[in-house]
Amino acid sequence: MLGTAGSPTANTLSVQGIGSGTPLTVTISSIVAITSSGTVSVVSTGSFTVTSTGQLSVGSTAILTVSATGARITDGTNTAAVKAALTAPSSTDAALVVALSPNGLNTNGQATMANSAPVVLASNQSNIPVICGGNNYETVAASQSSQVLGPTGATGDYITRLVAIPATTSPGNLLLSDGSTNVITVFSGGSSSVTNLAPFMIELGLLSVSSAWKVTTGSNISAIGIGKFT
Repeated sequence: MLGTAGSPTANTLSVQGIGSGTPLTVTISSIVAITSSGTVSVVSTGSFTVTSTGQLSVGSTAILTVSATGARITDGTNTAAVKAALTAPSSTDAALVVALSPNGLNTNGQATMANSAPVVLASNQSNIPVICGGNNYETVAASQSSQVLGPTGATGDYITRLVAIPATTSPGNLLLSDGSTNVITVFSGGSSSVTNLAPFMIELGLLSVSSAWKVTTGSNISAIGIGKFT
């Protein structure tokens, strides 16, 4: 219903051109719906209200905050923050909670390359150490005490494995350490501790945490240390 110019009336949609016009609350008892095919229709299953407080509500639930500069999504309490490009978010910003659609990219890891969310390293990413086996080796004769692996050895050296080479079936032990107090018995040796003289490997995959790797060999057993040694 249209009002008469110059005399705004409650619950009447008026187009005013006079200075004394008063803004009114407009209540529409229907919802304008746009279907998936693009058809615009008016349905009578609810109502929305544009109030003088600047909110658009469906029933009693506010869904938009409306102002002269635009509309912002709200739940009636929190209004989503909208910021200009290159503006960093802050911890106090109210935000929309979103997630990747399960119908799109795989959100739980890689499925196929085309259907997975990519992970990109930062442009200023520091070097990430990758150890691909051992490139260095050093032999240790029998009956040696705390022989350093590498020219000098250092904290952070990586030992992949030791190859133990017995000379009898009752060889001595093999000890590994990266400091005077961090001693690991990697092979105990002793009477009939091996059944033949074939070399055998002791897998390790360890980083030194205090100093160079050092190997101590008992009698009748030698070793080869394999890894990355300083």
